[in-house]
Amino acid sequence: MIYQIKNENNYIIIDKIVENESEDTIVIKDIEIDNFIIANISDKTIIIDRNGQVTFRDEKYYNIPVKDIKRVSIIKKAKLKVESLVQKVDMITYINYIDINNELSSHGIFITDSNREEKYLEILETGDENLIDLLELFLEAKDELQVVKSAKKDFSTTLASVQNLTEDDTEALDKIASGI
Repeated sequence: MIYQIKNENNYIIIDKIVENESEDTIVIKDIEIDNFIIANISDKTIIIDRNGQVTFRDEKYYNIPVKDIKRVSIIKKAKLKVESLVQKVDMITYINYIDINNELSSHGIFITDSNREEKYLEILETGDENLIDLLELFLEAKDELQVVKSAKKDFSTTLASVQNLTEDDTEALDKIASGI
């Protein structure tokens, strides 16, 4: 079998199977070694040291081989976007959201995305200033946290899409990358 290779320090890294020999290829004639490489090349980095020993490293990022540079960079970009949004929402917002939710629950008020407007009007009609203040604080915190929730959902969608593609699906990968 013919493999495209990269030279790194005292190692040769087998990159992929190719059809034609060139200066960046190696031919493996040992069937046992060849079968070992073929069985592992799709998800591992295959390394041959200067003594001819074949080893491999399991290098993946979200279950994508790190040698799939385009796919991994898209996932890293999407993850960075989520992390930056999570960092913008401080821990106090999370704590306040929980505390206010508990307080509203103790009054028998349970606010969801689907009943938000109905509960808002219901609380306004009570005229209870404390409940109205709690509601406003709750909705502010909920809106702030919704941004993080949406970003996490977008990340999961991006991750699934990228995992279902190959590095050769450049048009689809470019489309995903442009949407991040």
